[in-house]
Amino acid sequence: MSKNRQQLANKALSILKVTQTGQQADAEDYAIANDDIDGMIDDIETRDIYGVTDLSFIDDQAFLPLAQILAQRISEEFGAVRDETKILSAELKLRELSDPNYLDKTVQQDYF
Repeated sequence: MSKNRQQLANKALSILKVTQTGQQADAEDYAIANDDIDGMIDDIETRDIYGVTDLSFIDDQAFLPLAQILAQRISEEFGAVRDETKILSAELKLRELSDPNYLDKTVQQDYF
């Protein structure tokens, strides 16, 4: 079952413990998370990490990594420290989803 943009924003806020799991965020907190979603998606698509074609139908496997990235991007707005390790881990998961052989690729070297 796919997730949507509203669920993504609420999950990011839940990760930051701004809301409890399953609770709706207040309008101001939700706006902070929602307003950053498009920028996050543009960033991961520009860097060829993962493509999201429709924010109304977010793949279940991509949902948590996307929520983690969003949470870390907005963390400072809520007094939390941004954790780059969590971002990199989530990006790796998204890369694996978009290319299952991502970690198995070998690097071709040129010898002179």
